[in-house]
Amino acid sequence: MADLPVFDYPEALHFLSGFEQSTIKLGLDRVHALLDGLDRPEQNFESVHIAGTNGKGSVAAFLDALLASNRNLVGRFVSPHLVSPRERILIDGTPISRQWFAAAMSRMRDVISALDIHPSYFELMTAMACYVFSFMQVDWAVLETGLGGRLDATNAAHTKLTVITSISMDHTQILGTSLEAIAGERAGIIKTGVPVVTFADTPSFPVIQTMAKKRSAPVVALLNRDIHIDGNNQVRVDLSGGEIMARCPLPGAYQTENLALALRAYH
Repeated sequence: MADLPVFDYPEALHFLSGFEQSTIKLGLDRVHALLDGLDRPEQNFESVHIAGTNGKGSVAAFLDALLASNRNLVGRFVSPHLVSPRERILIDGTPISRQWFAAAMSRMRDVISALDIHPSYFELMTAMACYVFSFMQVDWAVLETGLGGRLDATNAAHTKLTVITSISMDHTQILGTSLEAIAGERAGIIKTGVPVVTFADTPSFPVIQTMAKKRSAPVVALLNRDIHIDGNNQVRVDLSGGEIMARCPLPGAYQTENLALALRAYH
């Protein structure tokens, strides 16, 4: 079959529109097939995987900034977007360009056609983000789950660190009708031997701890007593043998807690 021409930006958006955003397809088979077709791009960079009910986006943004401050080129995959799907794939804190989006979507079209599969919108964007991050040779990628964790497309990625934010009742028709069940789905992103950073003083912590033990994953538990916040939104996290701190640029006590979790994960 002759090579198809590279999309321009409107053509790329039109192609993506054929994958309904609201359609949920749980499972990892399709995204693994896409990543195989792309020669496993997610193995070419280190990544941090973030799940939780609240604070995922803020923790991802804070970690992005912290990693970049150490001269790393950082990619970040988030959802949903506000205006353009380009907002879901960021390099150095900036959405990828229209040209990059179109070229990467052309590659996804070719792989999907060759494999004869129909991934979900989120699966397509997850695989495309990994492809872009690999091609751009990022040092780190921060990957935010879309729904749940265990069967979320981002869980196909190779990760260096797991972060689980606060967990509450959400998407009960899919994730379960109890906090324990939902926490179990979120904790499904924990990988064998990969450290997991989370809040310790929460009802969901025992579930996370149990999953981590099953998978021999070290748990870095952030206690409330380790977090100190002054009147200027300066956040300090006590560590064994020291401390790490930063000023929170966002208002709200919950944002200072999110920054504390990001600082602990960064350390």
